[in-house]
Amino acid sequence: MDERQLFTETVKKMKRLDFLNDFVRRKTAEKSKLSDEVAVYRKKNGSFGNNEYDIAIFQLNARISDIEKSIDKCKIEMKALKGSISEGLRECYAKAGDADFLKRVRLAYKHVFGERSYLVGVNDVGGIFGDAKIVGAMVTHDKTKKTSVQEFVRAGEKNQAGRIISYPEVIVWDYDRTKPEGEFRTEDDSFKSELKRKKESELLKFVKDTYKKPLLYKTAIFFVALVVIFALAAASGVVGNEPNAKFLPLFLVGATGLVGFSVLAAKYENASSVADGMSLAAFGLAIVTGARFAVVSLDERVILPIFLVVYSIAVFVLRFALRKKEKSGLKLVKPALCFVGGYLAMAVASVNTAEVMPKVFAAAIYFAVIAACLFGGAYAIFVKNLKYAKYKKIGGNALLLSACFTGVAMIVSLYLAGMIISAAVLAVSVGAYIYLRLKNEI
Repeated sequence: MDERQLFTETVKKMKRLDFLNDFVRRKTAEKSKLSDEVAVYRKKNGSFGNNEYDIAIFQLNARISDIEKSIDKCKIEMKALKGSISEGLRECYAKAGDADFLKRVRLAYKHVFGERSYLVGVNDVGGIFGDAKIVGAMVTHDKTKKTSVQEFVRAGEKNQAGRIISYPEVIVWDYDRTKPEGEFRTEDDSFKSELKRKKESELLKFVKDTYKKPLLYKTAIFFVALVVIFALAAASGVVGNEPNAKFLPLFLVGATGLVGFSVLAAKYENASSVADGMSLAAFGLAIVTGARFAVVSLDERVILPIFLVVYSIAVFVLRFALRKKEKSGLKLVKPALCFVGGYLAMAVASVNTAEVMPKVFAAAIYFAVIAACLFGGAYAIFVKNLKYAKYKKIGGNALLLSACFTGVAMIVSLYLAGMIISAAVLAVSVGAYIYLRLKNEI
């Protein structure tokens, strides 16, 4: 039904409402007149001290009762008609194609509701992101239509105080190239938050979705730990003025593992994952290491900060390009921990020098990793409080890291004591990890 047919039907209801209003007024006047007659008869009964007029009073009261019933029925119908007229005129207002028709709709509304309220459009209540009510969304592939009104369904109503009685209803365009164009679905006002996100640039939205506070906090801790380790390595002489002969092989192995993990993570992991935090930390570490090598000794090790910068930018670009691809949510933490454990053991073993301080630093890293991992494993085994049960997985991962670290350390260690210690810790870590797996606690 077009707006003019709808207006014609609404006018018919208005005529019926006018008739009922006139009927109620006449019946109310008749009731008042009969009530006056009843009062007169009761006065006469009281004056003469008899009940001569009781029958007349009873008959008049019966007529008054019938009138009240008919008035009540009319009021019920009038209330329904007003609601229907309001809906019809709101829809006519929304679909009005010219100013003359819009004026007729406003006059019709004023005829029914007087000065108590008036019709308002979408822009009168602040638009889509104001007090307009979203009732549906239509998919479009046209970027120019993004977050705009597809159809004005019904006008809103405001009273003279400016308070909204009913909200304007709209169907909005939903710019989404992953869905069929023209697809309609029912929505409500909760969709406004999604529209606000889509109103932002794709890049800004991606940044907000990816670098959330929990990830930033974890990345900050990880970055500070890396900087502290690098600073200690530089102070102890591990990162000296001359590059280590094993630097290039270690760099190639680490770079290959890091790139492989990040490519898989970009494909499988959801937004705001470990890979995103690692790329952010890598960029920060590139600045720190780059400054150190540029100032102290500009040699082949400068490829490390260059690689970290390229890596962090490449991961960001790759994650942005794949942002709309459906992710399986596959967790890559365990294989990553295995690689990190083995690589860390190789890095510690590469410190082979006659100087004392580098050896002390390497030993400190070795025992710190073992202590931290075993503490995490002990926590997972002995803490039974369900409140902290979610941390058991962290303890299990720590044992996995310990197993891989000590396993490789046992193989590459140049010292018998190191081999024995690594073998003992490896046995404990593997045993504890298997125990937790059998208990189904990790």
